[in-house]
Amino acid sequence: MNISLIREALRVLRPGGAFVFQDPFGSKSFYPDLDATLEALRADGLTSVEFVWLGNVTHIPVLWRPIVGGPDILYEVK
Repeated sequence: MNISLIREALRVLRPGGAFVFQDPFGSKSFYPDLDATLEALRADGLTSVEFVWLGNVTHIPVLWRPIVGGPDILYEVK
């Protein structure tokens, strides 16, 4: 996860604005330092930072799972 990309998106938000990033091809291997990234974003003063794996929530056909992985959403409020 590129924290500089997220910080740039948050920089242009008004206070109270929300940012949602959806990764339809998410894989936990793409986010090796997820906890550290979320803590760094919280330290930036965000009101809320949530990361939700949707693989357990959404139905992904068995044949698509190797391609799609597990979708996820990063949701933040400034």
